[in-house]
Order: sequence, then C-alpha cells, then structure tokens
Amino acid sequence: MNSKSVKRIARIVSNIFIPPFPTFAIFLLFSLHFENPEKTILSILLALIFTVILPISFFVWLRSNHAVSDNDATNKEERSVPYTFGLIITVIAFILSRFLEMSNEVQTLWVIYIVNTFVILAINRYWKISAHAMGVSAPAAALFYLFPLYGLFALLLVGIVGFARIKLKMHTPAQVIAGSILGWILAASQLLLVTDLLG
Repeated sequence: MNSKSVKRIARIVSNIFIPPFPTFAIFLLFSLHFENPEKTILSILLALIFTVILPISFFVWLRSNHAVSDNDATNKEERSVPYTFGLIITVIAFILSRFLEMSNEVQTLWVIYIVNTFVILAINRYWKISAHAMGVSAPAAALFYLFPLYGLFALLLVGIVGFARIKLKMHTPAQVIAGSILGWILAASQLLLVTDLLG
C-alpha cells in the first residue's frame, strides 16, 4: 500500500473518530445497560444533543465564520473556544442528568467528560495534546468497565486512531501517547470513584 493510500485511510479514520462519535457511542451503551427502561430513550437523546449535535453544530458555525481555519483545528489556539463551549454544555448536561435522576453510571460519564474537557482545555494553553486520542481512550476505559474483553480490544482502536493522527501530521507521537494514557486514566479512575459518590 503506497503512502497516498495510507494517508487517505488515515483521513477516513480521523473523520470517523472525531471525539463526539465515540463519546456518544459509550453514552448509548451506558444508557442501554444501566438506565431505567423508562428513562433510556431520554438518556440517549440527552447524549445525542449534548455530545454530537451541539458540539458539531458549534464547530461548523466556527468554521463558517473563519474562527477555525480547518476541520482539524490545526492551530492550537483555535481549539480553546470549542473546548470551552464543550465544557459549558457538558456541565449543563450533567445538571440535567441529575435533575432527571439518571443512573449513577450515566451521571458519572457526564462528570468524566466535564473533567476531561477541563483538563484538555488547560493543557491546550501550553501543548496540543490529542483530543482524538483522549476521545477514543476514555470510551475504551468505560467500555472496559462494562465488558473487560471488549475494552481491551478497543485499545487497538486507540492505536489505529493515534497512528492516523500522526500520519496526518496533526500530532506528534508524544501528543498522541499522552492523550491516550490521560484519557484512559481519567475515565477509569473516575468510574471507580465518582459512581459511588453520586449515589
């Protein structure tokens, strides 16, 4: 396979695994697995709106107003606004999940994404850590919490997405590795600690 083909595949992988999609996927699984049947659809809709529709719509609006130069937000400085927006709407989603009395596990996911978004926003002031890597490794850790075997398998996906970001020259290996490890550790530790605290 030539370099152009590899790069084309890397671009497809990168586009498919933008952070909102794996985020919604793990919320979908948690909602189906942990939520009370009468609240499952509501939990899924909340996740769809706040992890996919709102962040992607806001990013498209930023692109249309030339506040972000490309779909990868290549310039580190351009990432602060979408990260800040993501933090705000995630806090709102968590408050709604509390008000609606969603399961502790689903509420914990919202806490995880509040913390992760705050951390990546803080790091972004100094270094362009990979949001794609964190966006896949955090759901992989959450999947490991549900189904350990599938969670381990998901680590392969973390590697594939990380390779794609490096191949596209969007991140250095250090930025991808840091995002992968940080996303996993933050998600795994909070799933163990926060779930009981919310009870």
